[in-house]
Amino acid sequence: GTQGGGDGGGRGGRGGRHRESVEDSVSRGVAAREWHPSPPSVVDAREPGTSGQVPVPPPGEYRVMSYNLLADSHAWKYRNELYRGIHDSILSWRRRLRGIVQEVKALRPDVLCLQECEDFHGIAAALAGCGYTGLHAPRAGGRTDGSSVFYRTSVFRCAAFEAVDFTDFDLRENAAAVACLVPADPNAKPVIVGCVHLLFNPRRGDRKLGQLRVLVERVEAMRGEYVGAVEPHAMLVGDFNAEPDSPLYRFIVDGTLDVSRVDRRDMSGCLVDGEDAGSLAATTAMDAATGSDEERWADWEDEDEAAGGVGDGDERMGDTEKIAVRLPDKY
Repeated sequence: GTQGGGDGGGRGGRGGRHRESVEDSVSRGVAAREWHPSPPSVVDAREPGTSGQVPVPPPGEYRVMSYNLLADSHAWKYRNELYRGIHDSILSWRRRLRGIVQEVKALRPDVLCLQECEDFHGIAAALAGCGYTGLHAPRAGGRTDGSSVFYRTSVFRCAAFEAVDFTDFDLRENAAAVACLVPADPNAKPVIVGCVHLLFNPRRGDRKLGQLRVLVERVEAMRGEYVGAVEPHAMLVGDFNAEPDSPLYRFIVDGTLDVSRVDRRDMSGCLVDGEDAGSLAATTAMDAATGSDEERWADWEDEDEAAGGVGDGDERMGDTEKIAVRLPDKY
């Protein structure tokens, strides 16, 4: 949306600039994005000379959309650090929900994966009229958001679902939603969808790796439990809080990661204190999001020895490596 004027103090500036409608904002935002159709053979309707309508994917192919919604509680809690100058009406969840629904209507995904999904029931009600139903994995520790998987009921039915709580693995209060979606087309492959929001803290790549390994293991377990004539494919979707070509990303691509050669602060490739873009706002938001106890971390080696962490040797890596090396073929 168009940002309002004013100084941004309190719950937003009260400037007099015109703010466009949600529909206009969404239309302008969708058109302004740089689109990379996948697979390349599918002509995207936003390309010049096309009809302007998103085409239906060919049989056996699906459109997938991933969206970090920015939980309403986070928007207001960290407003002064991250969203100064943004008018109240722009941050309003009611308006943002309207925009999200408009964008889903415009892009028409078959599978919609959401992170920081706080108003699950409100979103589910809003998307029901568009032909979607969803499943939710809430975060633990008193957090109010979570990860959700929605799907178009005319395309899929859900055969199994698991809400993964990473606190069960001593890996902080993040959550993942894992769903087995069976297509209406009997000749198409079922799909195991793993939607996750990994830990934000850029200095804890070890915990991000731990969460990612758990996600892969749970997705693979659901693939193994599926009973049917066609082996399910799988998708790992979400907000991984990692940069492309980071060690964490390479773990997914290559299936292995030698943690003895990677500092946990460099594992996700994200900014840490002291780097050129490490502003006060980013640092404050990180500390707020991860908890003050994260300021007093043990050294990698000490914590590894005490807790049996991800750097504990090849024996602990073995099972997940066997799964991960199959990612290029099955995911």
